[in-house]
Parts: sequence; structure tokens; C-alpha cells
Amino acid sequence: MYHHVRGTLVAVTPSTAVVEAGGLGFQVEIPFPVVKELDPRIGSEVFLYVVPYFREDTQRMFGFLSETDRDYFELIMSVRGLGPAHALALLSGLSAAEIHGAIAKEKPEILRQVRGIGAKTAERIVMELREKLPFPPPGAEETAMGDETETARLALQGIGYSRQESVAAVKKALDALPGAGAAEWIKHALRTRP
Repeated sequence: MYHHVRGTLVAVTPSTAVVEAGGLGFQVEIPFPVVKELDPRIGSEVFLYVVPYFREDTQRMFGFLSETDRDYFELIMSVRGLGPAHALALLSGLSAAEIHGAIAKEKPEILRQVRGIGAKTAERIVMELREKLPFPPPGAEETAMGDETETARLALQGIGYSRQESVAAVKKALDALPGAGAAEWIKHALRTRP
């Protein structure tokens, strides 16, 4: 529905930014690192990736400086029982790369460091998201290995795998055949597809 907002930054509070675009003022809820980044830029043009959130009794919009942060916000919200407050809290307390690492390494204690995230919630996040994580992790340097995994993932998507299925399949293939390349990982994924 809405992908981004570009406009003049009118105001910043400890949890929101107001961006004027096309004569409309959009109040966008933002994680704390974005507050710190935007505060000195009042009056200048800004670009925020957004996630609209509509419920029967409320309409909210959440904003991020990167697509990665936006994607992790949506990923966290996909966990049963979690909503935007949990996702915003996690992205205020940890970077997307730190969240990725905590989930990938199955270390819920890292997530528990964030205010509002208890032991059971952290365990559920790790359990439900470990197979859904994007690959490679955010902030990872582009390497030949990263290019190979991306090639394998895109090839699997080209033959009918969903994004989540392709990420999980490449992850399993990489674990089974760590020194191999895209072609071998694709073959492995096809052989082991349920």
C-alpha cells in the first residue's frame, strides 16, 4: 500500500517524526536510532520507508531509514502475539544485524536485554523466526559466498519457491555443503524439498 514517504521534516519527538509531503503531514512512529538521526535535520527533506498499520480502532504508520530495518520490523510483527510495540522496541534497542545474530545463533538472552521483551517472548521470537531470516544477514559484506547464496536463492525463487522457502532451502544447503557453490546448493534444495 504505502512504501515510503519523502518530504520536509517538520518535527521530531522521542518517538515520532512529522513529514510534510504534498500538503499532508504524516505522523510516523520511529525507533530511537532514527530519532537521533533525524533530530538535527528538521526543515530538510527526508525519505522514510514506511509500514502502515490499520486496525479497527487505529491507524498508525511506522518509519525507517533503511529497507532492512523496515523488513525486520515486519518480520518481528509476524511472530504470534507480537505487535508494533514489540517490533519498535527491538529496533530501538538493537540493530537489525544484532537481532539477526541473536536469532541465527539462537541466543534469546540478547533479545531479553531490550525493555519489554521477556524470556518467553524472546524464546518465541527465536523459535518462530530462525527459519525465516533473510540471508545474508544485514550489514554483511558482499563476498563471493554472499553472491553465490543470493544466486541460489534467486534461482529457487525463479522455479517457484517463495522467498521464505528459498532462504530456508539455501540455509540448509549451505549447512550441508559449506564449501559448495550455487549450482550444488540448488541441486541439494531440489533433492531435499518436502
